[in-house]
Amino acid sequence: MTVPMNSANANPASMADYNKAIRDHIVHSSVDLTQQIFAQTYTNYVAGQALTINVTPRNVGLVKRFVIKCEATVAQGAAETQTKSAMGGANLLSTVILTDLNNQERVHTTGWHLHYLASMRRQAAFGAAYANSDPSGIGANWTLNNTPSPLTTAKTLRWFYEVPVAYSD
Repeated sequence: MTVPMNSANANPASMADYNKAIRDHIVHSSVDLTQQIFAQTYTNYVAGQALTINVTPRNVGLVKRFVIKCEATVAQGAAETQTKSAMGGANLLSTVILTDLNNQERVHTTGWHLHYLASMRRQAAFGAAYANSDPSGIGANWTLNNTPSPLTTAKTLRWFYEVPVAYSD
């Protein structure tokens, strides 16, 4: 039988060992799960106007990250041709704010910064594949992050963002 640790019956080293044992048990017995928490279509967006979307997640288990998928149909305003900016679809979200249940602001950043952060965590471009000569066809076979350019007709833009909650798995 394990005796619960408290400051009266343990020294700091044994409390750290106890904490590590509990953490290891939780991490090894947990199951990775992806849960959809929000889906909405907006059809009345007016270019240049701010669109604020508030999502209340279901905090179940150990939340490691939130993945945001944005899809938009983009078209030119008149007969001109439009080209994408340097960051492309990563600029789709201008501000992302994550506030925890204690009203502490945990994340307050831009869409392009989230894209760079996710790319650095993986040490590869987030949501992208690199062309290679593998005969099995591994490479850019799925259109994940997609920003068409130039625009002369209506086209679909798709971009994924990752909002980190934990430092690592």
